[in-house]
Amino acid sequence: MRFLKHLFIIYLIVATHFIVAQEINLSKLAIASAEQSKQAAFFLTQNLTEENTSADLLKNYNDALIACEKAIVFSDSAINNINDSSFSEKAAKIVLKNALNNLEKTIIILEEFTALSEELVNQYSPKEALYFINNAIVDAYQASIELNNGRIFPINSSSPNQKVEEATPVIEKAPELIYKVQLGLFRKKIKANYFGTDFTVLFEEVEKGVWRYSIDGFTSYKTASEAKKTIKEKGYDAFIIALLNGEKIAIEKALSIEKQTR
Repeated sequence: MRFLKHLFIIYLIVATHFIVAQEINLSKLAIASAEQSKQAAFFLTQNLTEENTSADLLKNYNDALIACEKAIVFSDSAINNINDSSFSEKAAKIVLKNALNNLEKTIIILEEFTALSEELVNQYSPKEALYFINNAIVDAYQASIELNNGRIFPINSSSPNQKVEEATPVIEKAPELIYKVQLGLFRKKIKANYFGTDFTVLFEEVEKGVWRYSIDGFTSYKTASEAKKTIKEKGYDAFIIALLNGEKIAIEKALSIEKQTR
């Protein structure tokens, strides 16, 4: 089984280098790495949010491991073909190496999980692996932005991203009703531009070494939804919450209030 897996990895490397030899598109390689990392994150999330049998848990870990190995191949190919001729390429190389580092850490964890017996596998949580994978996704997408000369490279779309209304930065006197887009948890502090937006990204340390990121200041559900769509297209988890005088309220109630004040 291990031999077949290594054979599969070799095949991926050869196939990827063939693609690169035909047409080097470093931004697409970075995106491919991020997409495979997202696949790994999906399987890991299943083991956190779904009621699975021990056999299902092991299968999800194995599928996540395969996705990580594919992501490494794409990241490695991009790194090896960056010639450092511009600031953007140098920046991309740094974040791709960070992505590679996080993928390697994830693989170490997943190899331990896939080696567990069915009796033991349900005693372990993939939360740490998810932190590393989230960071790998962030870095790979950031690299795709840098390699595309600073422009956001749209995912699954051939047209450029539409300009989304910028969020109003939250100041001391916040609007009575505002919407916030929550971006997710990460094990390391990251630069706001990693999310590929011009929004004001806020962060807070929710526990030691764990950071939560969000975008505040949307005064309409429509603009918050557009921001959420942009963030999700970049590969990050995102959801909307509503605040009235600083207190969280149901979205339905917020929409009713917004309708009354328009």
